[in-house]
Amino acid sequence: TAAEIGCKPWGQLSGYRMRGDRVDMARCNDVTLRSGEVTLKTETAAVFEFSKLLPKDAPPVAGSVALDSFAGKVVTIDIARRQLTIETPASLKRRIAGARPVELRLADEVSGHALMPFLAVQTPQGKVWMELDSGSDSSVIVASHNAALFGMDPEGKGPQAFRGQLSGGVALTADNARAMPLILDGNIGLGILKTWVVTIDVAHARAWITPSAPN
Repeated sequence: TAAEIGCKPWGQLSGYRMRGDRVDMARCNDVTLRSGEVTLKTETAAVFEFSKLLPKDAPPVAGSVALDSFAGKVVTIDIARRQLTIETPASLKRRIAGARPVELRLADEVSGHALMPFLAVQTPQGKVWMELDSGSDSSVIVASHNAALFGMDPEGKGPQAFRGQLSGGVALTADNARAMPLILDGNIGLGILKTWVVTIDVAHARAWITPSAPN
């Protein structure tokens, strides 16, 4: 894919996955993605072989569009309907009229080249911040160091029940959550995201959630 768009990889970007393993990637500058009337520009893109992360029988992946490609915009992600919407001021007003606001933190990673969204989850000891991860097919993964806060076994190897709550009163529950050693507090994956419609105001670090409507 990099070759097809005229990218000549150079240099190195380095980051860490949630389990702490380091990933080194080459980079390209000024990548543009056009879809219909929408143009997204990314100052720095990583060049990486996705097949290293996917199951052997998975279809090939040409690339991944990260949240930093939507800098200055408001984007709504509806996994169940396979829709991604860039909101206008008018459509945002309609979108969030019945939505629940949730506390969002945007973290710069990979030397500031990657923007990661985290939602606040309440615990008896205070807030923990769980990454929103549309690339994970799990429901909820809890860091072992936080498992006891949710009544989970930090050493448990199989699925466990998870009961939590985001700010704004949004329930976060799963019967197939897992606990494992992580370098972050936790991870919210597709098992949960497919039940939500998530709107993220990238410019102002705000977010809203509504339940996903049945197809």
